[in-house]
Amino acid sequence: MSSPATFSDDPWRPGQKVHILSGPFAGMDGAITWIDRQAGTVRVEIDFFGRPTPVDLTTAAIRPAG
Repeated sequence: MSSPATFSDDPWRPGQKVHILSGPFAGMDGAITWIDRQAGTVRVEIDFFGRPTPVDLTTAAIRPAG
């Protein structure tokens, strides 16, 4: 019998450094700035052309950096 996931089971945190795995920004690193746990999406700020740029991604498209 499994129990529902709790907040403490969620691996993602604001400020966490992540690596983007898929999509047009694949291969780039950034930091999580916002999380929508219900939708399974995160906003990651990346450095794009020398400017901080927010991109919205699914949690499946990222992994912890490092």
